[in-house]
Amino acid sequence: MAPTKKQIRAIHTLKGALKMNDESYRDVLSSFNARSSLDLSFDKAKELIELLSSRASVAGLWVPRRRQKTALPFEELGNRPGFASPAQLRKVCAMWDQVSRVEPADRRKALESLLTRQYRIEKLEWLPEHLVGKVVKTLSIMQKQKEAHDVAGN
Repeated sequence: MAPTKKQIRAIHTLKGALKMNDESYRDVLSSFNARSSLDLSFDKAKELIELLSSRASVAGLWVPRRRQKTALPFEELGNRPGFASPAQLRKVCAMWDQVSRVEPADRRKALESLLTRQYRIEKLEWLPEHLVGKVVKTLSIMQKQKEAHDVAGN
C-alpha cells in the first residue's frame, strides 16, 4: 500500500525540522530503496517517519505531539460492513435530539422504540446501512412537522 498524504506531510515536515538538504534527504530515501517519498510503501513511510522523528527529537528540534482523542459516540463500533457507520449513527442521534419531546435521559430508549416500531430494529447499533436513508427521511419529516407545529403554536 502506498504512503498516505498524512505520512508524506509528516516526512516533509520532519525533513524541514531537521534542515536536511536535498542530498542528505535523498541518501536517507535511498536506504529505503526509494528515490522519492511517494516510492515508499505505507510501512516503509512509517519507518522513515520514526527514524526522522527520532533524529529530530534527539537534536531537540522535534517534540512529537500526541493528540488526546476524545472518543466520539459509536466510534468503538468501527465501520462494520452492512451496518450504519459511526458518523451515520451520530447523525441519526443528532436529528432525533432535534425532534424528540422526551427528556434527554430517555431519548435513546425512545429512539430505539421508534426504530423497533418502524423498522423492527431493537438497538440503534444494529441499524443496517441500507435503512439509514429511510430513518433520516423519517426524522426529516418529523422535523418539518415539528417546525410547522411550532409556527402554528406561536
